[in-house]
Amino acid sequence: MKCTVCGAHMHAITTDLPFKLSEDRIVILKQLPVLQCQACREYLIEDDVTVIMNTNYKATIVNDDKRTIDWVPMGTIKLRPRDFTSKDAEFLIASQGL
Repeated sequence: MKCTVCGAHMHAITTDLPFKLSEDRIVILKQLPVLQCQACREYLIEDDVTVIMNTNYKATIVNDDKRTIDWVPMGTIKLRPRDFTSKDAEFLIASQGL
């Protein structure tokens, strides 16, 4: 993606950003994923992050990037990541990767 200010390349980083809530309150969001310009240091918070931070869940978000992948055969593809559904809740809750 190109920077809207200077046109240089933007790259993904995590950073701590302060936001002013009122005249006497500031909050610092730690390890926030953003795109930052390599030239002018302008940053952009991507839409998916903005959506999450504007929900009632923002106080409970933990940025520890846990994941699990279950490799399964499919047709002519030797192995591919399986799509999880609500039927997989017990497996996901018990997983050491989550």
